[in-house]
Amino acid sequence: MTIRQADRDLVCVAGVFAVLVAGAAPSVGWLDSGSLLTSAMRLGVAHPPGEPGWLAPARLAQLVPVGDLAFRVNVLSALCVAACAWPLLILTRAVVGPRDEGVAPEVFAVGLGLLGYGARMQGNRAEVYALVALLLLGSLACAVALQGRRASAGMGLLLGLAATVHPLLAAAATPALLVARALRGRVGWRDGVHAVGWGLVGFAAYAWLPVRARVRPADAWGVPTDLGRFLDVLLGRNFARNFGGEAGSWTSNVAVVLERHALSGLGIVLLLAPAAWL
Repeated sequence: MTIRQADRDLVCVAGVFAVLVAGAAPSVGWLDSGSLLTSAMRLGVAHPPGEPGWLAPARLAQLVPVGDLAFRVNVLSALCVAACAWPLLILTRAVVGPRDEGVAPEVFAVGLGLLGYGARMQGNRAEVYALVALLLLGSLACAVALQGRRASAGMGLLLGLAATVHPLLAAAATPALLVARALRGRVGWRDGVHAVGWGLVGFAAYAWLPVRARVRPADAWGVPTDLGRFLDVLLGRNFARNFGGEAGSWTSNVAVVLERHALSGLGIVLLLAPAAWL
């Protein structure tokens, strides 16, 4: 029996989602989950770097009448991890070609891969990593599977949105994305304009921070109402003191953030660089 490609993809996404939801935390999870949930509920400014791109979908998820507020966002994380199957399957088929008969083996491979320890850890609680992974994989899929300016525009837009969720991981992934775009087709200056322009459109969500800080200063971490405070939040300056960093020049604070996130940033680069080479 022939199973359409779209149906196979849907089965893969639904299967991963079902497993992750079954193991989702029933309420508030560990580490930053409580802080992020509160920021989303109040629509304020979350802890540095602010995460404006995560707060809006998290707040929408909280409006779904299933379980408590925390569980609803836990389900959102599960959905984001499951949805990662779509760009991963697109990338797989861009390399090995489509398969038309039966349930293709790449569906099993992708499904099992998304049920590993790392994916399940981030797919069962309220956190930013599931969404940023989906956006970065979508950006890579645009760079590899699309052609011309559409590829550059899609890559730039999703990368810009990823930067509003976790700017450090987006920055770490950028070199691999650029390599992928260059290897998959000719790139001209117009492609650069489209990538940068649409990237700025996505990154414009950061305008949320000063606006909400003025409206709800009591719910704004760092109260980023001027340029200095905005950079404090974006770069995690004073926030770094919680982890042993010292407030100082912006370069020293960037170094602290890079050190604290070196493993996760390196993981994104190691994941995307081989895909870009392929």
